[in-house]
Amino acid sequence: MTTSPGTTTTGTTPLRVASDEPAGWTGWISFAAAMLFVIGTLSCIAGLAALLRDESYFAADGQLLVFDYTSWGWIHLALGLLLIAVGVGLSTGAAVARIAAVIVVGLNLVAQFTWMSASPWWSAVMITIDVLVIYAILVHGGDVRRTD
Repeated sequence: MTTSPGTTTTGTTPLRVASDEPAGWTGWISFAAAMLFVIGTLSCIAGLAALLRDESYFAADGQLLVFDYTSWGWIHLALGLLLIAVGVGLSTGAAVARIAAVIVVGLNLVAQFTWMSASPWWSAVMITIDVLVIYAILVHGGDVRRTD
């Protein structure tokens, strides 16, 4: 039986050997990098909204867990800037950016859960995007190699 270059056979099933050309799943990493820009920008907007006009959010006693809206505004603004930064790093294919992205997106996911009492629909959409980004990075992150 003949096989194409880059494959071997064991029994009847061809196995793919790692090659230098990117796999078809690299689009997931591009998606994750683009979503990091988007959720970073949205987190910055939410943070600025909480800082500049905290009466636009309503929750029990004016607090989310143990912080007031101004504190959460700064947290969301800082997370937003970090998300944008790791999005830039992820778009370059750096391995350290993948690790940093999972950590920062995980922190954003937790922050969105705690923000849910003030803005449930916004938080639900952001949590969904965060989960998709983490999936893309963890499952398909190795498909992208940095080309120096």
